[in-house]
Formats: sequence, C-alpha cells, structure tokens
Amino acid sequence: IFGSAVERIVARHRNKFESLNFEDRLTYLMGILSDEGFLARWELIGSEYHIIEYSCPYLSVSANHSEVCTLDKALIISVMQAPIKQHRCMLNGDECCQFSIDADAVNSIGA
Repeated sequence: IFGSAVERIVARHRNKFESLNFEDRLTYLMGILSDEGFLARWELIGSEYHIIEYSCPYLSVSANHSEVCTLDKALIISVMQAPIKQHRCMLNGDECCQFSIDADAVNSIGA
C-alpha cells in the first residue's frame, strides 16, 4: 500500500525535481514532505546531509502499524536517489526522525 502511495507522489513531482542539483532536490523534498504533513528541514553537517523530521502525521497510527514508517523513508530514497541511514525515530521515543545521506553518494546527482 505504502509503496504505491510513494510511487504516486513521486510520479506527480518527478518532472519538477529530476533536473535539480542535489541541494535543490533536498529543498524540493522538504516541500513534498510538508505537503504530506511532515515538518522537516535539511542541513549539511560535515560530510553528511541530514534530514530532520520534527513531526509525523502518522505517529499515532505507527504505534500499532510500524510499517507506516516506510513511507517517508521510501519517499526520501525515491526523490534523492541515494541510500539513507536512519539515526533517530519518533516511534522509538526520539524527539525527531533523523536520516543522513553521505555526501560522497551525491556524485551521481551533483551537489
């Protein structure tokens, strides 16, 4: 279910983000996440791009259905076309969800 939702979201936006450089694509991703109900921002720390989500529209649902957490992860991967690491998760009691993308993985898109 969530995979097809991500595919629809990405298809709706692909023509707007696929020609963007990496940082502009990150900024565009923040808009997509906002449209989906997330409060998120990105920052570059050392050699990693960090995506921090301060709110999750699915938090109350995810307590019983943790698979809902795959939506934002899959959306980030699909838009950014780069592997991500998750460092924090609100479902685990953290104050935010935090992901990182190694800047070295950016070469295919360009910084």
